[in-house]
Amino acid sequence: PLMHNLRIEGRTVTLVPYKEHHVAQYNLWMKDPELQEATASEPLSLEEEYAQQKAYETDDNKLIFILLDNSIPSQNTSNDQFAMAGDVNLFFDDEDKSVAEVSVMVAEGISKRKGIAAEALQILFHWAYANKGVKKVVAKIGYDNKPSQTLFQKLNFVVESQSDIFQEITYALQITEEVEEKLRNQTTHVKYG
Repeated sequence: PLMHNLRIEGRTVTLVPYKEHHVAQYNLWMKDPELQEATASEPLSLEEEYAQQKAYETDDNKLIFILLDNSIPSQNTSNDQFAMAGDVNLFFDDEDKSVAEVSVMVAEGISKRKGIAAEALQILFHWAYANKGVKKVVAKIGYDNKPSQTLFQKLNFVVESQSDIFQEITYALQITEEVEEKLRNQTTHVKYG
């Protein structure tokens, strides 16, 4: 896959592919009932999480990046789990690859409210537009998840629909040339490796 060894470094956050050495910490995060509710996720056993991570590695329709908090030391490629802060995901539409659903989570309390999620999303949207031809991004956010709603509104997402059945709002961002120029300008500092 395109992103297998990709490392994208911003000011506050570095995005790295979700690898086997990240699984134990990720699985621990997902046992937290608040994170389960915020991400609309069910907990997996450690074995199930390892299997899921392996499946993601070979699925070009799913991009899963671990977020590393750049303010936490010991951030080298062999020891990056100490800086793990959360994840950001992009799932491509089966019918239209220019459309992708995004989700982001900052799980570590020490890494919250630093702008990590916003920067990670800007970096990911610019990268996905330039490398995968993504023109529209959607985010499904629970009615009660006000912090995520605020984040996506600040990133110029608009409400596309609401579902009382699923208790969620679908936000969308059309990545026009104007939006892409703004993303490019916001990510000029980013290093790819």
